[in-house]
Amino acid sequence: MELSRKFIWVWVDRDKTPIIPKEFNIYGYPTLLTLNAKREMVHRFTGYKEAPRFLEALEEALSCFKLYLQGKEWIKLPPRAKSLTKDFEVSTIPVLRQSRIGGITVLGNDLWLAQNDRLIKIDVKTGKVRDEFLVSTTSDICTDGKVLYLGAYGWTKGNPIRVVDPADGTVIREIVTRKNLGNRASGSFGIAYRNGMLFVGGMRGKIHEIDPATGDITQTFKIGNIRHGAMTFNGDDLLVACFDHLARIDPATGKTMGKIPMNHPVSLVSMDGDQILLAEKWIYGYTKDHKKIRIYPETIEISRLTPRR
Repeated sequence: MELSRKFIWVWVDRDKTPIIPKEFNIYGYPTLLTLNAKREMVHRFTGYKEAPRFLEALEEALSCFKLYLQGKEWIKLPPRAKSLTKDFEVSTIPVLRQSRIGGITVLGNDLWLAQNDRLIKIDVKTGKVRDEFLVSTTSDICTDGKVLYLGAYGWTKGNPIRVVDPADGTVIREIVTRKNLGNRASGSFGIAYRNGMLFVGGMRGKIHEIDPATGDITQTFKIGNIRHGAMTFNGDDLLVACFDHLARIDPATGKTMGKIPMNHPVSLVSMDGDQILLAEKWIYGYTKDHKKIRIYPETIEISRLTPRR
């Protein structure tokens, strides 16, 4: 209580005063926003927090406000490790378009990227663009060595997986999981191919095995209530991007066989032989005037992880 008295608290009902969330660029709830007299952002966090972390956030807000009163810069970048991982040799593949990547996969000597409404084919070694096709928004990509499978963000509510011809970018057919039709929850968190079957990430840590011929779910397993993104196969295990690590999952049981820690958050993963290809998850922040900006990574690129010999 003593700490709370150092603030003037204002509770905003977004339904009754929608102009206020719009002014301060608030779309996630709950959000605790600390302002100065100029209505500039001093400190901000979003999401429910247990009491100890909530009190820490209030202390952070007070520290930022003291810097503001002293005329010092009060918005500081979060700490960032120098290297993505210490367990692999790390090199990078340049990406021409500096926009969010929605999926990556390797087919032959080509690395395929989904960016906005484009499916882009680049040289897996140099990053040189070889071709690109117009597609709708994609959550992840995988391949069976012949065609490309494009995941859909709304797969959990019946949106189809698209099968694409890599020669010309045309959609050959669509795979609909009829069991999902009518669901309200919309999400999809990765797609991978193994031994004639597709694996699709669903809600709340669930991964579903899909028959690509029918779209039927043949099995479902849960990897826990963790944030996960794209996935791929490394030969034996399902490799899943789980923000601060890669999880090695047994595709038969869903059991976690091991973890590969990452120093930077990762959202996309694919394989090129025995090398792991990764894309970082974007970390956002806000300016003093409440504009949302990307803080990390500073440059959009693909990281190549080579096992140390």
